[in-house]
Amino acid sequence: MSNIELDLRVNKIDFSINLLERVENKIKEFTDEFTSYGDNETTMSLCKENKQDIPESEPEPIDPELALLNRSGLRKLYHTIARKMHPDINDLDISIQETTLLSNATKHYNARDLPRLIKIAQKMDIDINDYITEVDFPLLDYNLEKIQESINNNTDSEIWKISKKTFEERMEFAKNFWKKRSMDLKSAMKS
Repeated sequence: MSNIELDLRVNKIDFSINLLERVENKIKEFTDEFTSYGDNETTMSLCKENKQDIPESEPEPIDPELALLNRSGLRKLYHTIARKMHPDINDLDISIQETTLLSNATKHYNARDLPRLIKIAQKMDIDINDYITEVDFPLLDYNLEKIQESINNNTDSEIWKISKKTFEERMEFAKNFWKKRSMDLKSAMKS
């Protein structure tokens, strides 16, 4: 196996995941800013009165294309992380951060998310060259494609476009939105 090919993919993973996290954080900042603007007693009480129960979401089914890809490297890497971190196997005092890391590793393993599992392995100083081979490249490439789709979907969204406006423009949008929302809720209560 060519370590150079794996290194190139890992660099692409780092870049793509970091970019996605920056985009998601920017959207979250705007969302928090937006909701805090509408966080006044009248608006919030009207929203609570008209709140609909939202059914709990079920886990997304595994994409059939993803299910066909080789997972041997994913499995080996996950089991190494689990053995190193699991409190029942090691008599270590596991911190909350490490418990969260193990929980995230399990979540990424179940989702067949090899790039994020690699990021966790790197945090734990696990040499991924011992686990990831060329047969795992299609899974890596598939995951990277999905990360890039997420980046594109987020940056094509209306909320992203609004988040890129000036603070004053965002506040004007929020003010108009919450004003209209409050009027809509009041009229719904009258009828």
